[in-house]
Amino acid sequence: MENNILQISKEILSQINIVEIISHYIQLTKKGRNYTALCPFHDDKNLGNFYVSEEKQIFRCFSCKASGNAINFVQKKENISYYEALLKVCEIANIHDDRIQKRTKTNIDPLLEDAYKCLNSEVDFYFMSLTKSNEGKSALEYLANRGLNEDVIKYFKIGYAQSNGTLLIDYLKNKNFSLKTIVNTGIARIEDNPIKDINNGRIVFPIFNKIGQPVGFSARVFKNKSDAKYVNTRETIAFNKSSLLYNYHNALQEAKRVGYIYVLEGFMDVIACYRVGIKSAVALMGTSLTKQHLQLLRYTGAEIRLCLDLDNPGQNAMAEIIQVLDNEGLNYRLVSNLTSYEGKDSDEILKNNKEEGLTAFLNNLISKGEWLINYYSKNINLSSLEGRKELVNKMVPFLVKVNDSLELEDYCVRISKLSQFSLENIKTIIRKYKASKADDDKKTYQERYRNNKFEKTTLTKLELAEKQLMQYILENNDALKIYDKKLGFMSNEIYRNIVSLIEDYIYENSINKYNVNDIISYLSLKDGDNDKKQIIIDELAELSLNKKYVLPPYSEEIINELISTINIEREKARTVQAFKEGSKGKSQSEQALQAQNYLNKKRAMIEHLENKK
Repeated sequence: MENNILQISKEILSQINIVEIISHYIQLTKKGRNYTALCPFHDDKNLGNFYVSEEKQIFRCFSCKASGNAINFVQKKENISYYEALLKVCEIANIHDDRIQKRTKTNIDPLLEDAYKCLNSEVDFYFMSLTKSNEGKSALEYLANRGLNEDVIKYFKIGYAQSNGTLLIDYLKNKNFSLKTIVNTGIARIEDNPIKDINNGRIVFPIFNKIGQPVGFSARVFKNKSDAKYVNTRETIAFNKSSLLYNYHNALQEAKRVGYIYVLEGFMDVIACYRVGIKSAVALMGTSLTKQHLQLLRYTGAEIRLCLDLDNPGQNAMAEIIQVLDNEGLNYRLVSNLTSYEGKDSDEILKNNKEEGLTAFLNNLISKGEWLINYYSKNINLSSLEGRKELVNKMVPFLVKVNDSLELEDYCVRISKLSQFSLENIKTIIRKYKASKADDDKKTYQERYRNNKFEKTTLTKLELAEKQLMQYILENNDALKIYDKKLGFMSNEIYRNIVSLIEDYIYENSINKYNVNDIISYLSLKDGDNDKKQIIIDELAELSLNKKYVLPPYSEEIINELISTINIEREKARTVQAFKEGSKGKSQSEQALQAQNYLNKKRAMIEHLENKK
């Protein structure tokens, strides 16, 4: 079975791109032939520790040593098994493999599977009720008055829940869905008697997951204004609000194509964007940005354009989300929070200012600094001394990070005008804050220096020769043959384990060719101590992506040269050890004579070995 999974994972790895898989979780930046990022596996502040090789399809953090292939990355990031990670990789890459499906069929929750089928039927019923029933005409008219035409309704699969709440229940029963399944979709409550559709009499907006499967609904009142404006699906086995972005399944490919994605607060804002030709828009369905949301946004690879409602809750949420986006290293811009357009959200702006007004509003993008100045100016009482001081103190942590001198000057001038403090005073505060932060960072570094064990940065000739030979063995299958024939042993225990691992892989799978990705997958699936396996995986990645010791092109002559160097250095080490052992308990004159004999033997040994090359 292990070999079967190995073969499947090998084939899957050949179909995917590690850059796309890792981009689902973190933002990658192209740097030469590789990609780099802040490492997600430790508190990384230095862009450049974490590398992803598109050519070799492996990743490596040169700080915390986390390493492996695409499956290993997902395994480590999600804290799941290798096989679960393989399934996740297939999901991300949209790969459907019958062999995997067969193996996982028994693991699919039948309740969830039934709920999905039932949800699809509910979407169909709501849509038919809106477009085909007499009762749905009033809802259809309401939507038309709001500017939602047939195209919009069809695109978002908007529906209507008829006032007779038992109609949908009867429809689903006739399709052989049990009451348990119906309740599991969230449209009914088991305690109700009779059980009826809780969305009855409302316009229904289906909510889909990232692959376009309906998972829940948001139902809007349009007649009785005394009722709650919205009824949203409760948490169910299919519906988890924190992992969903409204319209993501439609927006994903468009965002990849145009290079940006608007993040809005509500689904009506998304629909408003669609009406003015912007299809790459999603909604949080609230004001919280979760880790799952970040993963979805990161996977688009697009610039995030954040635009929450212009009321206080929306703008306060924006301030919090901006901090999250900064911490995650995501690329974003902000829709201006200074506008003359009437309306607190995109839907209202479209209603009050027509298409041109909404388009102009959404295209008015500003930097974080501009947005913060506008935000604090609105929320701080600048008529008082304490308020003006607060504005400066709030802006300084941002200002110290601005590297563009002209941009910094512009911000400082604006803050000076708003706070009524001199430009020089503000710059002095920035300098003092920067100096204080530098002292803190220095202390932190010194603390790390005292507490950490640093690896050796320089290698002996023997260590370097073995390292380079090991690199060639991983890069070229012929190097292994020469090694086995002429050397057959590494002083480095990890290298010995790697060679043994490669030879086991070749023997068990009856193959002649291998690569680092194959060996990592093979090791990941083997039984044994996970910590020890990870050490070997880390070393494999280190050898493959090593930036310090760059190899010349492979040749048999180079391999022979390295093997000769290893033999010479080993013989030197043995002779030195023998000298030390022989010197114990002897007088100074005896030690001097022995030293001379040692030097003579060393010269003869080196001459002999050099002649054998």
